[in-house]
Amino acid sequence: MLVSIEEMSTLPGELLFCEDRSADRPLLASIAAEWKPRLAKRGCALVYVENAENLGYDGNVRKLFECATRRWVMLLGNDDAMLPDAVNSMQRFVAAHPRLHVVSRTFVRFTRDLSDASVVTRLADHDRVFTTANAEPGIILRLCGFVGGLLVDRSWAVRLSTDRYDGTLFYQIYLSAHAFATGGIGYIAAPTVGSRAGNVPLFGAAAAEKGDHKPGSYSPMARASMWSGIIRIVADVERETSVPILRSIRRELTARQSFHVFEMVARQGRRATIALSGELRRLGLMGHPLPWALSAFGVVFGRRSAVFFDAFRWAQRRWWARRMGTRRKHMENT
Repeated sequence: MLVSIEEMSTLPGELLFCEDRSADRPLLASIAAEWKPRLAKRGCALVYVENAENLGYDGNVRKLFECATRRWVMLLGNDDAMLPDAVNSMQRFVAAHPRLHVVSRTFVRFTRDLSDASVVTRLADHDRVFTTANAEPGIILRLCGFVGGLLVDRSWAVRLSTDRYDGTLFYQIYLSAHAFATGGIGYIAAPTVGSRAGNVPLFGAAAAEKGDHKPGSYSPMARASMWSGIIRIVADVERETSVPILRSIRRELTARQSFHVFEMVARQGRRATIALSGELRRLGLMGHPLPWALSAFGVVFGRRSAVFFDAFRWAQRRWWARRMGTRRKHMENT
């Protein structure tokens, strides 16, 4: 992450590093000390903060908003990477849309570094604002389910601050649902951030996360707990804003998002697939043909069903590469 930030054409004015009482604290402190003068030469102030206790994902996100000094805070995981022109793209967008509170973005997925980025996750070909007038609320999950690169208005987020959703691992959905219901979510079409594929989740060390989550993997129970948290968050926001968003969110979880969770448990075998299906039924999130088909496929083929998901992702990458090649040719011809 730090290398990608140093190599940006324009660096952020502040880089806030909240260390959440991990076992690697001494190493992370030394890395911060090493990089602070390097980034200062480029006008970026690295601020290193050590939490007195492990706050967990949701609590640490709130801590970022409390400690930051700039209007806009971009959320970034330690295994994410910034693209070279990201800050310029973000500055142009927020200048054109000063009344928004949350801005999403296109992002890429990579394995080793940004040079091997193979998938671009894009929801629009041009900058835009998703609102209740032009989009279904289910788009919130696609815009903000992945947290890396999200821009959030700091003072607005502090006013909405709450610990009610600690342990859900989806605090950004709470903020994004509020933003969508009260003005919209911005979207930057140019990729600004990269997400590293294949890293294991480390949730489960904080008190609010223990029980359902264990560091190293996502169990079916953990996935169900996360989706239950989304439903609870959105139901609360619907009550607070009087904007109907829950029904659409449930449809999004039941259909499109079910592909991702069954893909994640495929390598865990039949028992994991059966357990996930049971948890989703309990939450009322099996009311679409897709999760039933994916569940049956996983039960029949077990761990071998992962081959199907791998083939789908391969085809997706090929499709995107052809599309981008066609677009480049069109731009050259015009």
